[in-house]
Amino acid sequence: MPDEPREPTPWWRNPVIVVPAIAVILAAIIGGIITAVLQTGGGSGGASSSARTPTVSSPTASAAPAPTTGTTTPATTPVYYQRPIPVVISGNGPDFDTKPLGPGPGPVSFYYNTFSLATGGSSTPGFGFAVWTKGGTPTASDCKTWVSTHLVDHVYAATAGMKICFGTDQGRIGLLVVQPGTSEDQFKAIASVWGS
Repeated sequence: MPDEPREPTPWWRNPVIVVPAIAVILAAIIGGIITAVLQTGGGSGGASSSARTPTVSSPTASAAPAPTTGTTTPATTPVYYQRPIPVVISGNGPDFDTKPLGPGPGPVSFYYNTFSLATGGSSTPGFGFAVWTKGGTPTASDCKTWVSTHLVDHVYAATAGMKICFGTDQGRIGLLVVQPGTSEDQFKAIASVWGS
């Protein structure tokens, strides 16, 4: 006697589909909660700038061109860096007040470790991050206002496409657009910096 044909199992009853989907949803929720707590000052701050060797890299000329961020600046805002700059931060990162961009001394640079982008510890007012939560890409003026009202000293669990306004130790304003490939110990972004 031949086997009777079986009706296909609905997707919501298939553990191969449901279990990973639930895991992804829970990870996103937990990451969002942690980010919200850290951005409201609920986390512990301060990263040791001596924990890693400074590493700042930029793609070579043979690398694929970096995507543009669509950032526009008013004519009154001088551009400190003429074009968006690809940056990779692993450990102690760049000081965006230096030209050319390079590793900075711990307190005035940005630091990245275990999914956390943090300031090096400088207490200069306006030095830190402000995650852009509005639509589109912020301008220099948008970021300056956002930094003055939403400043935090670290951002946890940055994801590709996230836009992070920042203020430097010397008062410049910038924008980081997080790129694919950001991982636990490596932050990849396109940076624009305004100021003189």
